Amino acid sequence: MKLRSLCVSIAGLVFGLGSVAYGANYFPPEHIQCKLVNGSQLSCNDFNRDYLKEHTYTANLKETDKLFSFHSAVAYFTNQNEWSILMTYKDTEAKNVTLRTIRTSITPDLKNGAWKRYRDEFYTCDAGYMSCVIQY
Repeated sequence: MKLRSLCVSIAGLVFGLGSVAYGANYFPPEHIQCKLVNGSQLSCNDFNRDYLKEHTYTANLKETDKLFSFHSAVAYFTNQNEWSILMTYKDTEAKNVTLRTIRTSITPDLKNGAWKRYRDEFYTCDAGYMSCVIQY
């Protein structure tokens, strides 16, 4: 059990290096580790909580914690220029965990990222975690 805990800790440290904030820009992590707390509350590690928080999940997390890999992101804004950005992660069974930005002032970095306009107020990013940059 100690060996497993050590391996999970090392993996979290290594994967957490992908979630580095440079100034006002933030690159989402390549991987996150998630589990359920108190039987129903989603809890994930290895991301910067100054930008993101847990949102939804479809994965079976009842038995143990699982590793999820970045899949895609979507951003949309309102007429008041308030943004919401969702980062989707998938496990080996193609089940999802979604992280959401914590403030409406956090925006996709349309200049430096690989965000594509989908509709008037929607943008998507599926070019990889290092291409889906967000910013304050």
